[in-house]
Amino acid sequence: MAFTYWPSGLPQAFQNDGYGERSADNTIEAKVDHGPSRLRRVSTANMTPITGTFIMNDAQKELFDTFSKSVEAGSFWFPKPLDDTKQVYVRMPMDGISTRRSGLEWAVSLRLEVWPHAEQ
Repeated sequence: MAFTYWPSGLPQAFQNDGYGERSADNTIEAKVDHGPSRLRRVSTANMTPITGTFIMNDAQKELFDTFSKSVEAGSFWFPKPLDDTKQVYVRMPMDGISTRRSGLEWAVSLRLEVWPHAEQ
């Protein structure tokens, strides 16, 4: 099985401004006849959502578009946010949102999901 890696020609870290992490949603709610609904944990192994923005030039934006089409919500190795010495296995459940900025720059916002226990 061949693994896919985030291209080296793309920025290797999210912009600090706007980077975010959310706790994994690992609960399920059950309705009961009387009283408050019951919550229980589904699993300890859940995807952790992260969001962030990259600033890209036109060539990088074109490379990103090609890469995102090739993975098509598949998974790939991505530089670990806040620790560039490691990589985490992520999936991109939806396309990035690209906004043209002044000059020749693009702001590309991504939502990624980090697989549990997948780090190298």
